[in-house]
Amino acid sequence: MKKRKLKKHIKKRLFLALLFINVFALVMLFVFLSSKRDTVSETNEPPVKKVAAEQTGQETTEEPSAQTITVGMIGDILLHDAMLHYGNYDFAFEGVKEPLNDVDFLIANQESMPGDRAFPLAGYPKFNSPKAILHSLKNVGVDLIALANNHALDLGEAQMIATIDNVKETGLPYVGAYTSYDDQSTLRVFDVEGVSVGVLAYTYGTNVYKQQHPEGKSYLVNILDEERIVTDLKEMKKEVDLVVLSLHWGDEYVMEQNEGQRELAKTFARAGADVIFGHHPHVLQPHETIEGVPVFYSIGNFYSAMPWAGTNIGGIARITATKVTTGETSVTKVEEANFFPTGVIRDVPMNGQANAFRILPLRQIGALEGYDATFVEDLLGVPSWTDASN
Repeated sequence: MKKRKLKKHIKKRLFLALLFINVFALVMLFVFLSSKRDTVSETNEPPVKKVAAEQTGQETTEEPSAQTITVGMIGDILLHDAMLHYGNYDFAFEGVKEPLNDVDFLIANQESMPGDRAFPLAGYPKFNSPKAILHSLKNVGVDLIALANNHALDLGEAQMIATIDNVKETGLPYVGAYTSYDDQSTLRVFDVEGVSVGVLAYTYGTNVYKQQHPEGKSYLVNILDEERIVTDLKEMKKEVDLVVLSLHWGDEYVMEQNEGQRELAKTFARAGADVIFGHHPHVLQPHETIEGVPVFYSIGNFYSAMPWAGTNIGGIARITATKVTTGETSVTKVEEANFFPTGVIRDVPMNGQANAFRILPLRQIGALEGYDATFVEDLLGVPSWTDASN
């Protein structure tokens, strides 16, 4: 009897021991599995990927991507008396529409203010142009109107405000002249196929106020001040991939840059300009590369009726730039500078006028006022680019 009780007691203890072992094993398994789940969740990496990386011994890196764009500028648009009553200017640009459209982001220097009917239309010396010129510029691919030049205040503040209103009416942005300090302080930045382009524009002065503005209204037009431009360039450089500087400067009717232009170009290149487009001399001046920055000292008149030698020769200045992006880092470099030479001729009946002015590729014209495309290429020192109309 005692033996049976003892046997029964031993079986009971053995059963409890086995039960404890099984429960302990299940608890340990649960803890282990929970630990595994926590590890995957924290790293957010499936084990398969870890094994693959360990087996190959390679780190995964992003392939660099490249985006190439072209940025260009056309010179002075200056409507003299003979050009004021065409009604529409599309015909004037038709012959160079293809090379104009061959630039991803195109700036035009509108030198005569299109105040339109707010004032009597007038040519030299105090210009007031029809706003139709702005619509035609937009129609041929111009993306931005530069207004900083010596004729900006020919008829004062009211004309400038009317001009800016007319530019806005076309849907085009503007730079270099403004309606307020807030407008002036707003950076002109444009997304050109994934490359951010910032544009700044200044003039040496104006014919009416010289270095001065109406009192308390220095925002009306940007005056060329070396210290200020250096500051503006540095600020713009922080915000964009490519900085374009438009300068109204130099000696009129002289086909050579002066020492002052060259020294300013050096300063501005060091301060952050990636390309400098110059205008005002009404004739072409050489191109020069300064510390890797293309400098077009003067790109001449693009559309005017000036009668003097060389003043009807102009063209499209263009640079090619590539932005290379690797991960979160990008570097943008200017790779090439080109110039497409053009000329203004007077041979088209328009709106009752026997001969209206229009623009053609200079190679198509041949020689104009003794200058041909070969002369232009030699003067500037940069090649043209191939175009169907060239």
